[in-house]
Amino acid sequence: MKGVGVVFDIYELGGGFYGAKSWEIFMRNLRPEKIVGCTLRSGDTSETMKGGKREFCIAIFGDKLNVEAVKEVFAASSEKGLAPSDRRFMLSPQLDSESFAETGTIDPAGRLVQNEWVRAFHDRCKKFEWGYMPNKIPADFSPELKTELELLQSKIVKVKKPWWKFWD
Repeated sequence: MKGVGVVFDIYELGGGFYGAKSWEIFMRNLRPEKIVGCTLRSGDTSETMKGGKREFCIAIFGDKLNVEAVKEVFAASSEKGLAPSDRRFMLSPQLDSESFAETGTIDPAGRLVQNEWVRAFHDRCKKFEWGYMPNKIPADFSPELKTELELLQSKIVKVKKPWWKFWD
């Protein structure tokens, strides 16, 4: 499976809540329609866990992932918090050896799908206009959040049809 990791510099992110800040940068810059059918994973890199670096990574995996398109988006960004250009991306085999936690997948409609509703991802999806489709929601969900979630669930992105599909 193809994969690319976008690496963030924890020091540049200001330390605390660096994972949340990384996700904000990621979702602000990358449109979900570019990663339909992909799995998202994230976490501190193994170098960070060993004490050698201070980096967090958001990795994208998918059979039809366009690695170069993802790299192009983040290579062009000068946003504070991204790792320096020479360490900004992680590829195989290094990426395959990392033990990142699964965050979710991007379904065919371009929505972030997660096993359970997570308030932080709900809010990020709303803020950056991503669709959101959790499989489980809390029983005590407020009417306001339920209305917001229904809007996020109904958000469908237009995915350009690949050239080889025009003949179907």
